[in-house]
Amino acid sequence: MSLNYTHLLIPSSSEFRPDADAVARFVRGLIDNGNVANGAKVAFARVTKGQPRVRQMRNPMTGETIDLRGPSRTLERPRTLSDPSQITEHAANQQEFDVLLTGEGVPSVPPLTVGSVEDGDWKVMDGAYHLEVRCRIRANVVRLYMLDSEDDLHRPPAFANYRPKYNEDCSPAENADGLYVHPEIGAFRVPNAGCGMFWIEFNYGKFVFPRLKDGSVDVLADSVIDLARAAFDCDFIQACDWG
Repeated sequence: MSLNYTHLLIPSSSEFRPDADAVARFVRGLIDNGNVANGAKVAFARVTKGQPRVRQMRNPMTGETIDLRGPSRTLERPRTLSDPSQITEHAANQQEFDVLLTGEGVPSVPPLTVGSVEDGDWKVMDGAYHLEVRCRIRANVVRLYMLDSEDDLHRPPAFANYRPKYNEDCSPAENADGLYVHPEIGAFRVPNAGCGMFWIEFNYGKFVFPRLKDGSVDVLADSVIDLARAAFDCDFIQACDWG
């Protein structure tokens, strides 16, 4: 089983939704700052919302046939852009979309100091690695975490009762606090970070992750935090996921 790390930057207001120009400025700033490797590609993907698909599958725990409901949102095939300025025109009249900035290499100013475990010890990456920065914009407030409780990490999945929750419409009052996962500490809660209409993901390759700093996940580089605050004119909360 392979595990991937995602670092999240979540606006302090769950109802904050930026315009496309702000997203373009942020993506351009990441490139200009050297927060992604040289040659990183920008892409735009529409997100469509509809009736969830239901498919039948065999429950591996019981052997019975069950109906498994899929997500209500579908990500269309990303289209590569020649420049971040094109984000604005592609986002025109789009209620929901993702913007991707993907690179392979070593950024001159990494967003996070990442590494992997070798022979029982965590070691900083000294070679090229995969990094995808994804800005996600939704028309409604959606849930940003997957777990329902800390116990979910230690018990088999309940296939018969499974319903998609991540990236699904939700009530801010019922999902104010997010339940996230870091490989060093397992599940942990982040106040006021459970839902939103906009968030930023920093997605890394298999088994690559940053260490905590003084027990905190607030480890994103100052250059990225400052850029996000300037581009979107709001404060952010950090969280992460591992799975």
